[in-house]
Amino acid sequence: VAKFEESESFVDLYGDEKAVLYGVFEADVTPRTLLRFGLSYQRNDPTSPTWGALSAWFSDGSRTDWDRSKTTAANWTQWETSNQNTFANVVHTFTNDWQLIINYNRLKNTQDTKLLYLFGAVDKDTGEGLASSSYKSSGSSVQESFDFQLKGYFQAWQQSHEFVFGALHSEQQARTISFAPISDASEVGNFYEWDGSFPEPTWADNGDTAVELDTEQEGLYAATRLSVTDAFKFIVGGRVSSWQRVGVNYGENLDFGDSGVVIPYAGVLYDLNQQHRIYASYTEIFQPQNARDIDGNYLEPQIGSSQELGLKSAFFDGALVTSAAVFMISQDNLAQQTDDVIPGTNMEFAYQAIQGTQSKGFEVELVGEPVKHWNLSLGYTQFTAEDENGRAVNTDTPAKLLKFFSTYQFSGALQSLTLGGGINWQDDIYSQDATSGQRLEQDAFTLVSLMARYDFTEHLSAQLNMDNVLDEAYYSQVGFYSQYRYGNPQEFALNVNYRF
Repeated sequence: VAKFEESESFVDLYGDEKAVLYGVFEADVTPRTLLRFGLSYQRNDPTSPTWGALSAWFSDGSRTDWDRSKTTAANWTQWETSNQNTFANVVHTFTNDWQLIINYNRLKNTQDTKLLYLFGAVDKDTGEGLASSSYKSSGSSVQESFDFQLKGYFQAWQQSHEFVFGALHSEQQARTISFAPISDASEVGNFYEWDGSFPEPTWADNGDTAVELDTEQEGLYAATRLSVTDAFKFIVGGRVSSWQRVGVNYGENLDFGDSGVVIPYAGVLYDLNQQHRIYASYTEIFQPQNARDIDGNYLEPQIGSSQELGLKSAFFDGALVTSAAVFMISQDNLAQQTDDVIPGTNMEFAYQAIQGTQSKGFEVELVGEPVKHWNLSLGYTQFTAEDENGRAVNTDTPAKLLKFFSTYQFSGALQSLTLGGGINWQDDIYSQDATSGQRLEQDAFTLVSLMARYDFTEHLSAQLNMDNVLDEAYYSQVGFYSQYRYGNPQEFALNVNYRF
């Protein structure tokens, strides 16, 4: 597979050039052994990318309302990245139908950046008041991982049961060299007249090692699905995880990790009849974090538990599938961003660990073809998340989400035509400055999409997609109390496909 894409954006100055190569080879080396290997490569070379977003407040405390095309990038900013993945996979099926799966992956990422960050509050009359920070770096990370899995069925107590056992190991080396600006213009001037012609700093010829980290991870896991009866099953399993990180990260010497962490899992399934199945599950949470506190120390891993109770149903001989579930997630050490920048870093915001966070909610989903040629997908999620003091957390993430999409293929003289449409709705989100108490809010909004496809022949078709049909102006990011980013405006795409 080969792909090349060159595009511009609704944001001033921004454009992107993307190249993708992908290839895979597989062979049945024996009647029971499949060998697969391949590689993929992707390069992105955007022009004038932004680092940060648009200032949300004027210096008098009133709200800004910039055009969606407004940018904070300069003509010289860049963020070139590449991703290279080499992989191999062996699947062997034994005579008793058990399977052994062995995987190898090598993932290499590189990036070269020259970035400009604008911050502060703009004077409503003069357009002045913003300051700048520049950053240049070159870095790469290489991760190699191995894993294997053995799975199959066994007979006991006149029932068939399933068992899986696996292990994984990965090593990652991350390196970043940063180049300090020798001369750097910090005053932005009148932001109303910003056109990206901000002078590029003179950079140091020799870089400094900003990041030199080695991370090693290991894990063992096992699970079994035991059938008490044909209708009643339960699952028990667990994972033992270890990880270690050593090196330097922006001046901080690191040597920490966890060893032998046990993460159990349990679930139960019961078929009420051929249409309906109820289930319940429990698992513990252990998640290392990359967030750092104001002193530059990494936060302790997230720990906690997740519980879920649900019902899955099938109708019209399986043509329509529904699910409904309630869940509760308890977490300690949940990372929440503060308004402070870690000293000695390039605008890296500090985080704090929140204790006693509880998320409670429910979700429902409906997918399938209730009537011939009519396909639909409907999902709704709602939850609340609060810390131990009853304060809302993750308020920049919508707590209510509705997603709906449907297509219909006509019959008779119009059988070559398929029409579809959908809506994505979310409730309001906000971020809040802990010092001033000001909120940056995004009200609830709805995005409407439409599509039409026409099959000219068995091989040739054309499809028109229309996203954000009503051209809704909305924020895709309110994660920083003082900045926001717009989501995509109205978009149209026409694709013509020929299948050989």
